This record gives sequence, C-alpha cells and structure tokens, in this order.
Amino acid sequence: IGGRLLYALLVIFLYYVFWEGVTSRSLGKLITGTKVVMEDGSRPSFGTIMLRTICRFIPFEQFSFLGSEGWHDGLSKTKVIRVRR
Repeated sequence: IGGRLLYALLVIFLYYVFWEGVTSRSLGKLITGTKVVMEDGSRPSFGTIMLRTICRFIPFEQFSFLGSEGWHDGLSKTKVIRVRR
C-alpha cells in the first residue's frame, strides 16, 4: 500500500476514534442530530469505538446498510440514535 493511502487511512481512523470516542458524535452526526450508543443505550467504551472504526474499513462495508444495519454497528453492538438539539 502506498504511503499516501496509509496516511489517509490513518487520518480517517484517528478522526472517528477521537470524535466518537470523546463525544459519541462525528461531524456528520452533529449535523444530523445523532450519536453513537451501545445497543442498551449506554455510552460506548473507547475499545468499542475503535472496533466500530476498524469495521468501517471492511471492503464493501458501505453497502452493508442495504440490510438492516451497517457492519460497523452490528459487529460492535452499537447503534445510532437521534438526540435533541
């Protein structure tokens, strides 16, 4: 893998781990009024956010939403919920 691709993947990984790990929200979730929670509604641990982020790199993961939930939600046992603004 080329250096630029590795750098881009690292930036994406750090972005999601930092923002979802600290606030349970990415910029997109902030704009849409949503956040990440565990299936039971509790706050995800840092390890869970790391697993969720790693799952985003599964090939064709973007198409997993054609079912009921994305792989990064299903495998990490998280879900995205609406929050009040």
